[in-house]
This record gives sequence, structure tokens and C-alpha cells, in this order.
Amino acid sequence: MKYGWFSVALACAGAGVVQGAAAEAAMSISTDMKSVSTFSSVVNPVIPAKDPVVAARTAFNFFDYTVARQAWEPLAAEGHADAQYGLYQIYSRGLLVDPDQDQAIRWLKLAARQGHAAAQFYLGLSHLRGEGVEKDLEAAWIWFSRAEAKQFPTATRARDSVEKRLSPEQLAAARKRIVQ
Repeated sequence: MKYGWFSVALACAGAGVVQGAAAEAAMSISTDMKSVSTFSSVVNPVIPAKDPVVAARTAFNFFDYTVARQAWEPLAAEGHADAQYGLYQIYSRGLLVDPDQDQAIRWLKLAARQGHAAAQFYLGLSHLRGEGVEKDLEAAWIWFSRAEAKQFPTATRARDSVEKRLSPEQLAAARKRIVQ
């Protein structure tokens, strides 16, 4: 069963995990979706609710996938890489939507092409495993290399692991493709 951020917040407040102003907010906030910014600003007052991408990520982190998706969809359509990556997470995991690998990969590719490090890493992983895209070790090496250039954790290890599986000709071709 999947729970929204409100259910989790209410359970935490009732169990004494969250105390003070956050607990009061959790106990008093209605399930109205407009309340997400109020709750988020009480739990983490550093996050400005005015930034829709940050507000959507906060909603996502509080398990409110409906609010996150509603905020990310128009931003992703406008080309915002963080929003595109967020939609990849929602569709690939089937968070309050049916899992949709085609949609997930679509958003992942768009974010990766814009230089989103996590998207680049997970696109490399998709190529390595052949999940949603053709299995392609050269493409995996390229995307892991791009994620490594942005210092994404574990990208170096993943790239080096793939590199060991490539022939010298494949590695040369991948290095040639990465500069194009």
C-alpha cells in the first residue's frame, strides 16, 4: 500500500517521531493538496515554497507523488531537467501511476541530454542492463563517463566495470562517440 506525505507525517506525529511545530502542523493540516507547501516549510523552513522544482522535490521526499507529478509535468514539458528526472522516477517506479517504462525512458533521456548527472548515470545503467533501451555497452560507458565528469557517486566504478567488458575497438569507438 502506498501512503501520501500527509499519512506519513500524521503517523510520525502520532508516534512522537516528529515533535514541536512539525507535529502540530501534521496533526492540523487537512488532506487538501494545497497544504504541501505549508507542511514542507514547517518541516524544513530553509526550502522556499516559491521554487516549484524544490517544492515538488520536497513533496516527493514526503511521499506525496501526486503533488510532485502535478508540479513536475508542466516544468518537464518546458525542458526543466530536474523535473524530467523526477518524472522518470515516478514512472519507472510506478509511484501512484502504473509503471510505464516508455514514459520513464523518455523523461530520462531528455534529462540526461541536458546534463543531469543522475539521469546520465541511470541512462548508462539502462543501457548496461537493456532496460527500456537497447543493451549497448558502448552507450553505457559513454553515459557513465558523462556522469563521472559531473562527479556523480559510483559513476567511475560503473564506467570502469563496463570498460573491462569492452574490446579495444569498442572502447575506441565509445571514446570517439563521446566527443561528438
